[in-house]
Amino acid sequence: MRLLFCVLALAVLAIPAVADEVDDLIQDLKYGTPDVREEAARSLGEIGDLRAADPLIEALTDKYSNVRATAAWALGYIGDDNAVDALISSLEDGSGEVRKWSTQSLGMIGDSKAIDPLIYGLNDEDAGVQWKAAEALGEIGDPGAADPLINALKDEEPLVRHRAAEALGKIGDSRAVEPLTYMASNDKIVWVRLQAAVSLVKLGETEHFDQIVLALTDENALVIG
Repeated sequence: MRLLFCVLALAVLAIPAVADEVDDLIQDLKYGTPDVREEAARSLGEIGDLRAADPLIEALTDKYSNVRATAAWALGYIGDDNAVDALISSLEDGSGEVRKWSTQSLGMIGDSKAIDPLIYGLNDEDAGVQWKAAEALGEIGDPGAADPLINALKDEEPLVRHRAAEALGKIGDSRAVEPLTYMASNDKIVWVRLQAAVSLVKLGETEHFDQIVLALTDENALVIG
């Protein structure tokens, strides 16, 4: 009992310290140099305190793209729905890094309002934004994204195809079976074929066991996490 009391007492004492740290970081985010603002945004994302959401949303309009990108990243880990509109607006940012991390955060928050902007992101000029958009759509899991993701299976960038295949496995739309079956046997990149095979299993397509075994046993197979 005495040990439990000591643990609880330490926890209570730690709360003001964390609160003070968050307050200090918010001040750094608002008034620090660009490097300090970037690091403050990163730390606030790691802490995940909701009080940082509004200052981070404001930081999405910072003059420096590295600050905007880190603020976009941090908002995903805080998970405040109030950030969705601002993150959607950041999908039009001139920096690919800002668009990429805004895309990731929209997937983490999971608001259906982001589906159409994320579908549009599948055609972004930056491949990083494209594969993050596919990943985010898979996290949200809306069947309305199935057709655009099927189209993304033809993208010239392997990681975009990989993430699109992964997302289709999560969404579970049967329309993906035929293109994934083709991909499992014919894609030039072995780890893309592997993901197509794994997604087929998730879709319950065990009849395509030969493609699955081929992908899983290739001596050059590599899983991209």
